[in-house]
Amino acid sequence: AAIGSRLALHESGTDSCGFNVVVTDTTERRFRVVPFQWDGASFAEEAGPFVSWTPLGAHPLKAAANVHVSADMVARLQDPGIDLRHPERGALTLNDIFVFPDLREVEQDPAPKQPKIFSARKLSELTAKHPRVLVTGARESGKTCLAKHLFVEFAEAGLLPVLLDGRDARLRGDALKDKREIARAFEEQYAAGRDEFQGLGRDDVVVLLDNYQALSIEHAPEILKALSHIAGRVVLFSHDFVQHVHDL
Repeated sequence: AAIGSRLALHESGTDSCGFNVVVTDTTERRFRVVPFQWDGASFAEEAGPFVSWTPLGAHPLKAAANVHVSADMVARLQDPGIDLRHPERGALTLNDIFVFPDLREVEQDPAPKQPKIFSARKLSELTAKHPRVLVTGARESGKTCLAKHLFVEFAEAGLLPVLLDGRDARLRGDALKDKREIARAFEEQYAAGRDEFQGLGRDDVVVLLDNYQALSIEHAPEILKALSHIAGRVVLFSHDFVQHVHDL
């Protein structure tokens, strides 16, 4: 028997609307999560990190080299940051309610007359071409939720993302010391030790740095340079665009 559940959401001020369908096969004891997005005429099925069948009770996230994301980190990634409840399903997770926001692309070169608007669902793909990306937005605009969702996407793609918070990350702009700090975060976020992290290649690692604006302005450029030596891709999330765009 298969059981499906869905919750539709509409992003305020936009035409974006979507929902996730959680399909549970009680006979085979497995589940899958299928996202749908409104395309202007109907809801169309989209690709998602949990669209394939996963055994019930199995660990949902496995990154490169058979490294599993820790249970505590999975809970953190699924936490929407507020208590949301459905009358039938109970507590909702971030994956239940997440809708990709639209982003406006801004480059350091003279900007085109018409800014490019694109869905954040293309952001992970964009980092393959632009390994250092800065995402800015107002406070409480969903940057942290986007960072969590990107963590899942990168992990499902076989990379090893590490999520840092500029408010408490001990980053100093020294490549050796900053690598130790990332290794410490890696040990907390994965069911693996620091030795496994030290053996990773640069191209395997993705650093997601939330609250970039909390770092010291004086050391921010050196920190970004150090992170770029450690990770093949670096995605920054900040409140302040003007202050940090030149760091890239």
